[in-house]
This record gives sequence, C-alpha cells and structure tokens, in this order.
Amino acid sequence: MPADGAGFRYGLALHDAGFFWEAHEIWEAVWKAAPMNGPDRLALRALIQIANSGLKQRQARPRAAARLIDEAAGLLGELATRELAGAPESVAGQLQRESLRAALGDRHLTSPMRLAQFFSCEKMKENAW
Repeated sequence: MPADGAGFRYGLALHDAGFFWEAHEIWEAVWKAAPMNGPDRLALRALIQIANSGLKQRQARPRAAARLIDEAAGLLGELATRELAGAPESVAGQLQRESLRAALGDRHLTSPMRLAQFFSCEKMKENAW
C-alpha cells in the first residue's frame, strides 16, 4: 500500500486533526485492501489502535487507551521482529516504527500524538493535501 495513497493520507489528516473515529474507519478500509500477512497490514493495525486510543482518551477511558497503545507498540515490535520493512514507498516502509514505538512507550496518555511526524516522506510530515 503506497503511503502517498489518497486513502491513507486522508486517514492521517483526520487523525492528526483529532478525528480519531473517522481516521479509524478510513484506515480500516485501507487495511482491508492491503496484502494479507504483509507489513502494511501490521503497520495499519498499529495506526488503527493508536487512533482508537485517541478516541478512548477523549471518552475519559485511560485504561482502555493504555491497552490500545500497548497493543500498537506490540504490533510495531512485531514488524521489527519479523523484519517486515515493506517496500520503501509503502506505509510500513515510510513509517519510522522504532521512533513511534519509543514515543508510545514514553507517553503518559494525556493527549493524542500527531502521527505525520513518524513518516519519512515530507508530504506525510507536512500532512499536505
């Protein structure tokens, strides 16, 4: 799945604007289209769980948010363990997974994070449309 695809970028823009449910819904459609058992599916599952965590934070459900962050960190770790980097232009290939995983580990879950900063492509960092 290309990281510069419209669906993925739209989900990223929604997430970083605080529309977590909507981002989750868009990314779920992208996830379903990704090749089975591939690195993009794992990366997208992690991002979907981070979006779900943002929603749980907004709903004042910190334990649920923490559980989802832990699950996302585990999925990012699985990407590294299985050495699934993905094609350079793919979601998994553009995701700076170790930086994101470290940031998830450092979080006190007081506020959701912007995810665009964890992508190599400048378009992602700018969250440009």
